Amino acid sequence: MSCGDGWTAWCSAEAGAVVRHYDAFDAEENGDEGPSHPGESGYLLPHEHGFPEDAFDGVDASDSAAFAAHYHGLKEMASRHVV
Repeated sequence: MSCGDGWTAWCSAEAGAVVRHYDAFDAEENGDEGPSHPGESGYLLPHEHGFPEDAFDGVDASDSAAFAAHYHGLKEMASRHVV
């Protein structure tokens, strides 16, 4: 569920039982309880920042093509450096 204001919440269930839940506002304030579900592998949660603070310095955020190209370049570079 997303209300369009930065708040996101979801839960995962298996065989009718909730096995994982997440609330973005709660996670920002208190951290994420984890452990993550295998279905989350390779994804960041909304409160997690996957890029250094200066990763988009010099990129015009209003130029969607330039922003997307830079974003995909960073992701490609990161995928080559995964240990």
